[in-house]
Amino acid sequence: MKLTPQEVNRLFRECTVSSSSKDVQEESITANGIFHRARFSKSKIEQNKSSILTLFNELPDGFRKENGDGMSFLNMCVDRYGNYWTSNHTTMELLVLLGIAIDAIEFNVPTQLWPMLPGNVPNIIIK
Repeated sequence: MKLTPQEVNRLFRECTVSSSSKDVQEESITANGIFHRARFSKSKIEQNKSSILTLFNELPDGFRKENGDGMSFLNMCVDRYGNYWTSNHTTMELLVLLGIAIDAIEFNVPTQLWPMLPGNVPNIIIK
């Protein structure tokens, strides 16, 4: 599976619970991202966990916890091969929200400190 905007959007749509769906009664996971919040079906997130992790494996090694303090969200538009996979911050955040839902990522500092960071956004750390 290749990291593309289409694949991120597909997984996000597949896993999201809408307030009008019958899945509302199902157990859900709420993910608080940088700019948005999303609610996911717990079962759908579990079904797609390996696909989501595969997408995170396409990001540069600098995002990995074992390599330091992660990289800025602003760098998330480039894959591990140096190719721009998206130019859309919203698409990048959809991937962040999926990563939070599967507990695969974290932010390097609390939200109160984000205004002091470049672009007012945190580093993303892949656990």
